Amino acid sequence: MEYPIFLEDTEVGRIRGQRQGTYIEWLAGCPFEEGWIYRLYLQETENSEGICLGVMMPEGDRFVLKKRIHKGKAESNDLCGIILRSRPGEEAPKLQPKTSVPPNLDGLPFGISALESIESCGGFVDTVFAASGGKKVQREGITYYLAPGKPGETLGPTAFFCLLTWIPWEDSGWWVLCVGADGQPFALRK
Repeated sequence: MEYPIFLEDTEVGRIRGQRQGTYIEWLAGCPFEEGWIYRLYLQETENSEGICLGVMMPEGDRFVLKKRIHKGKAESNDLCGIILRSRPGEEAPKLQPKTSVPPNLDGLPFGISALESIESCGGFVDTVFAASGGKKVQREGITYYLAPGKPGETLGPTAFFCLLTWIPWEDSGWWVLCVGADGQPFALRK
């Protein structure tokens, strides 16, 4: 099991879980930020409840946390890590309910929390989608590229115009392109 960790609306790291009998061993990491205390919560994207895993500790140039909890408290396929940060001496912030993220975008075999940032040096498709603020995820040999958009805005990944599928989400949406294991792009098949 692996899920993204968010600080505000930005993905900053990953949290991995491994089942061990009736427990799950969680290991999380993200870049270290001088002068801050990071508290890590595990939250279901459809649920207002979150589980406080604890304070992340500095280790080199990273914050890390290792925690073992009973698996009944974290049995979901659509989790994410949430970091709440405070300065030393400040009161710890409270986790707010997360209600705006749907479990899946219509027609896609993954939750939106599975999306990862794109490095612009990964090839032509990565470069085009990274320039558009896009994200990607790989499932069953297919890499799904998503670029955010709004009706009436300029289309970012124009190089793939004929192969893009529009998926509405809230008041905006995502342009989706699929790339097979052979490296060939193709349109999403709904």
